[in-house]
Amino acid sequence: MLISNRTARLLGAGALLLAAPALASCTEQATDHIYTAAAGTSDRDASVDVLNAVIVANDATPGKGTLVVTLVNNRVVPAGSDEDATDKLVGISGDVTGAVAKPVAIPAGDKVVLATATADVPATAPGIAVTGSFKLGDFVDVEFDFANAASVTFQVPVIENRAGSQFAGQNGAPDAAVPMQGETFEQFNENALKAAGEAPASTEATPATDGEQGKKAAKAKAND
Repeated sequence: MLISNRTARLLGAGALLLAAPALASCTEQATDHIYTAAAGTSDRDASVDVLNAVIVANDATPGKGTLVVTLVNNRVVPAGSDEDATDKLVGISGDVTGAVAKPVAIPAGDKVVLATATADVPATAPGIAVTGSFKLGDFVDVEFDFANAASVTFQVPVIENRAGSQFAGQNGAPDAAVPMQGETFEQFNENALKAAGEAPASTEATPATDGEQGKKAAKAKAND
């Protein structure tokens, strides 16, 4: 049966209208998944995932901070097996110096959170004190060494927290804060300085106002 061009166009428009909600739903889900903000950085390349790692510091003591991180052991032991797949964090190195006084056990199929336990952070063990040539807003290379899993190295942000944030109190800094969603660490620290009345010096020239330009022109004419 032949369908007129007008009927075909109407059918096509109806199909697009029906498909629109589904397409909008897919787009929204993908966007939510991609742009979900996290305070820290992560690495999932080894059998132990290193998740949401941050160095919590404050302006008063640059070069000193506390490494806060979640470690997940992806090894799974079959039911009835006597195999011990527990792994351990044994060292921290890279651009920071930090001592793991006692290896941190990570049970198979489980996780540990290294942080100061708070209402927002249900920690398993304390965070690791680290030192280095870093300041707020920096990203530093940190190597995580394990007893069995391969070592992983990636960049970890240095952040300051304010009371009420998810990492408040992790470095003895009750006035600390994490960046807002969509705000870079550089923007966050610049805004923090402005709020404290210590705005960083701008490298851009400030445009002269009309009045200033008129004064300059009059002065130049008088000198001629």
